[in-house]
Order: sequence, then C-alpha cells, then structure tokens
Amino acid sequence: QPAVALAVAIEGALRFPTAFDVLVDQEDDVEVGEAVLTSNLFHGKHLHHLRLPGNALILGIQREGAVMVPHGETVLETGDHIALIGSPEAVAQSITMLE
Repeated sequence: QPAVALAVAIEGALRFPTAFDVLVDQEDDVEVGEAVLTSNLFHGKHLHHLRLPGNALILGIQREGAVMVPHGETVLETGDHIALIGSPEAVAQSITMLE
C-alpha cells in the first residue's frame, strides 16, 4: 500500500532524522542491505566470532517475525534475516558470505 509506506517514511524522517538520512543518503558511500542466513558455517555461532568484511556492521536481525537488536552474544540461526550497513563493497561481500 503506497499511502501507508509514504506515511511510515515521513514519520521516520520526522522522528529520527539522522537515522533516516543514513538509510536513504547514498552520497556518503554507505549502503544498507539484507542477507538471509543460509550458510551452515555460521548457524549456531555467536556474533562476536563473526568477522564481516571491511566496515560492514549488523544493524538488526529478524527471526520468525521478531526483530532483535544484536550484541556479541547473539547466536545466529539459519533463516535469520540480517540487516547490514557499510560500504557497498563490504555489504555485498557480507551478503555473499552469509548466503
């Protein structure tokens, strides 16, 4: 529903202008991406053991419809939707690594 999406975007821009700018402003060589964890290499691993390429960071994890704010002790599970931020190259490499 385009009208609902527009309303949510406007609300986000008004409530969290800096966060909104980071997500939509591509001039600073910052990209946001998403990977679905399919690699068995990382299933059951704590985030503090995960070394992402370059400057990539994990913003959040969605699991079974619930969104989690990750920390070092968060354990990855196959099927997790992982939101990433970083340079375009680092995000692309991280997606490849996780999928």
